[in-house]
Amino acid sequence: MARVTRAIRNLTLACTGIFGLCMLAACRGKSKPTPVVVGSTTLPAPVASSLPIDPRVVSQAVNPKGEAPYNGPTGTIRGTVVTSGDEAPTQPQIVAKIPADCASARDFYGKLFREGPGRALADAIVGVTGYSGYVPEDVPSQLADATGCAWSARTYVLTFGQSLDVRSRDSRAYVPDLIGATLKAQLVAVPRGDAIHLYPEHTGRFELIDSMRLFMAADVVVVSYPTHAVTGIDGSFVIPHIPVGKVTVSTVLPATAVQISKQVELHAGESVEVKLELPFDLKRWEAMRSGAGVPAPSVSAR
Repeated sequence: MARVTRAIRNLTLACTGIFGLCMLAACRGKSKPTPVVVGSTTLPAPVASSLPIDPRVVSQAVNPKGEAPYNGPTGTIRGTVVTSGDEAPTQPQIVAKIPADCASARDFYGKLFREGPGRALADAIVGVTGYSGYVPEDVPSQLADATGCAWSARTYVLTFGQSLDVRSRDSRAYVPDLIGATLKAQLVAVPRGDAIHLYPEHTGRFELIDSMRLFMAADVVVVSYPTHAVTGIDGSFVIPHIPVGKVTVSTVLPATAVQISKQVELHAGESVEVKLELPFDLKRWEAMRSGAGVPAPSVSAR
């Protein structure tokens, strides 16, 4: 439990500041909405939600001005996130808990964060905000697959309204738990079976664990806009369908609490390439972890 508490505290540090994980993209559109009926509820515009809550709660969070969906010109932002500075420290206290039949998980969880070739940074959240108009989410859920005693990523970012659907993709059973959410019942993801649905009922920070293997942990961040992505092991990301104009591209790595932002201008049909660098200072991170209160450095994006 102490490990979970520390993880949530570290994630809270990572998800504050310039990235604004619970803020809305600035919505200044003037289009008149066409009401839609969801069940017995009338909403000003569509939302994508699989949560067992009143859809008006989701609508008010993701579309607080009650706007129609944006239908103007859009562009795409793609790029890579890399790291610099100190290398990720090893996590022997976590590796020691990984049994022999989960050997591949030692590489996945063995260090504070994962790097790919050329210091590409995995599991970093990238978000685009500051555009005009309401952009609805397309799908009501995201997948988190478990295989080899590891999740498919160490970070997941969801749009509020989406569920996190957990599947076992190997011969093991997994018992997922979303720390910070209201768990109705402990459910088991059976080997290669159907998904278990986890429901984050508000924006904010959560942690995905497996109740039988507590070393399996992933940060889950729920935001109120859909223009986001998480980098893979190659550090790359693609965020399409962004309304044109000046926007802010931000990235944060929850494991280190380091974050940066960069403003870019996007034109119709354009694909803008952005490279973001998140430096890591081991001494600063250790001081922050020990409670010394040293903030993450203020970094200008390149």
